[in-house]
Amino acid sequence: MSRFGKTSGASGGWLGRSSGADTGAGMDEAMFEDELDNGSVAQTTESVVLEEELPDNYEPTQEEILEYAKWLGMDLENDKDLFWIAREGLKAPLPENWKPCKTGEDEIYYFNFATGESVWDHPCDEYYRNLYAEEQEKKKKKAEDKTTGKKEKKEKKEKKEK
Repeated sequence: MSRFGKTSGASGGWLGRSSGADTGAGMDEAMFEDELDNGSVAQTTESVVLEEELPDNYEPTQEEILEYAKWLGMDLENDKDLFWIAREGLKAPLPENWKPCKTGEDEIYYFNFATGESVWDHPCDEYYRNLYAEEQEKKKKKAEDKTTGKKEKKEKKEKKEK
């Protein structure tokens, strides 16, 4: 899922991430050609290059945070304390040389103009998925340590009573 709504054919979601995504502002027409190893052009598709203009005071809506948290794999009931990751991820700007692009079928992808790499997911999404996994693991370990500590206290108390 991209922050502009792509991949599984789902519509909506994170449209505020690019000023060009829903307003038409900041768009340039561009042609991208996929070259084969022998230099021939396999397919020419027309894409619109969007400019990401994220205002300094941009705050994602609660609905956007919940949607992105769910997409990251969060349990919406048990991981509320980790929603800051989703919020931070939605506010993350694109890395240098990356631009959002829209296909002729209105699907959003991201293109790195320095390397030629293109991806369907926002280039920062993997970082936030990994951050969530790390924080979830810390939370799990902390809960286990707390449980283990309670068991040890109980065992010590029982030994003293005997």
